[in-house]
Amino acid sequence: MKTLHIEFIHPQKWKWVWLVAVVCVSASGMLYARQYREHVNERKVVETHIHELNKQLLPIAAQPIAVNPRRNTDLQAANALQNDLNRVFTAIEVVKEPNTRLRNLSLDASSSTVRLEYEIDTVARATSVTLSLNAGYTEAVWRLESINLVSTTTSVGTPVIGVPVVSLFRAIWSANSAKL
Repeated sequence: MKTLHIEFIHPQKWKWVWLVAVVCVSASGMLYARQYREHVNERKVVETHIHELNKQLLPIAAQPIAVNPRRNTDLQAANALQNDLNRVFTAIEVVKEPNTRLRNLSLDASSSTVRLEYEIDTVARATSVTLSLNAGYTEAVWRLESINLVSTTTSVGTPVIGVPVVSLFRAIWSANSAKL
């Protein structure tokens, strides 16, 4: 008997196909390796650049930040502008006592205290001014802090017997601006 040998695929053609496939896979692998190496090198360059920049910024970051010397004054002014002074002005307008004159209005924003300094002719006038300032409030908001004798003069200017003497007093009232 004779052996039958059947070849359905010619081995010579496939050898070339596999050779071309191996060359293509090798070429694409080498291309990928080259691109990966370039990417790693670029990343190292960027990291060294960032590290150098951090070294340069470290002394700058260690320096104290310069604060504007007017910052606290500006903040105090802004806080003072937030206070509602309409009630203070209303209290000032209510005082219609004769021989009284408003000399000074001061606002202490840190303690929210309002002070009014009036020039009055008699000590008894301080009571009527206090009542006028506290008019419209259920409890006394304005409090008399002090009364000082400022000057004593005559209507002529020099002390003369029989000429009436005019005394001027300065009285200071204070109130908490939050209670107004």
